[in-house]
Amino acid sequence: MSITTNLFRWRTVDLVTAAMLGVAFGVVFWGWDQAYNVLSPAFAAVPPLGGLLGGPWLLAGVVGGPVVRRPGAALLAELVGANVEYLLGNRWAASVFISGVLQGIGVEIVFAVLLWRRFGPVAAAAAAVLAALLETAYEYGAYDYAT
Repeated sequence: MSITTNLFRWRTVDLVTAAMLGVAFGVVFWGWDQAYNVLSPAFAAVPPLGGLLGGPWLLAGVVGGPVVRRPGAALLAELVGANVEYLLGNRWAASVFISGVLQGIGVEIVFAVLLWRRFGPVAAAAAAVLAALLETAYEYGAYDYAT
């Protein structure tokens, strides 16, 4: 059996691991929502610096992808995390689903380019950067940050 065949076969443990990471990070996302509400006024003078507060929302995909090491794992972890964050309540309502999809896709693109064979710190950092770029592009359009 080739590595390509095994790569695309999800085992039960893969699904459960990605889902549980998503649930755990969904709770982290919700907690960070609360911290963001307190910390964001400090960045009001220079709005782009507020982007520094966005890092924790990228973690589900950046951690889920390398841990599960299956195509789609980062996206699944981000989507489950977004669902948990939504169900617990947040100030952005259902737009967290769009963010989850974009962040997960950003991570998946990097791991796809690396053929799901490299998951080290450099790959994870590159995945986080692309996820952040996609999220930033979405937020600039959705929340009219450009003006």
